Amino acid sequence: MGVWEFGSKEFVLVRPYAHTPIRHYSHTYLQVHLMSKSEIRNQKSEIPLAPGFTLVEAVMALAILSIGIFVIVEATARCLAVIRVSRNYQTARAVLDRGESEFPLQPTNTVSDNVVQGTELAPGYTFARELEAVDGEEKLYEVTTRVTWSESGQASAEEVVSYLYFPNE
Repeated sequence: MGVWEFGSKEFVLVRPYAHTPIRHYSHTYLQVHLMSKSEIRNQKSEIPLAPGFTLVEAVMALAILSIGIFVIVEATARCLAVIRVSRNYQTARAVLDRGESEFPLQPTNTVSDNVVQGTELAPGYTFARELEAVDGEEKLYEVTTRVTWSESGQASAEEVVSYLYFPNE
């Protein structure tokens, strides 16, 4: 809308479509109104504002909210997976400790007496121990103690390797 003063009155140019430049209109589409300054002020203040959000704002808010919820759900799922794996390893360490107490290594026994074949000490957890002679050393053995379990169809294990000297052999 363009405003021009002429004496005590102002001329107001009104375009039917605000986005179209004035030069594209023929004279039949242009309207000229004579208004006083107070009428112009009143007309400008009476422009209605639509309450609420636009569709673009609502869609953007929904997209941001969706991304936030997805990130929270994904983080929660990963945390639960880490807790499950941690619980499995904690149970494996408990089975390892129990196996060491039930089948202690005795340097006074023979090597074959210290070997433990797979023994299930907890549901789904198997304890085993192997002794293997160290190359170039007499009476020194590498002891491999292992706890195995299956997690989601995938075999997992916790293993401790130590050395044992058999003086009586």
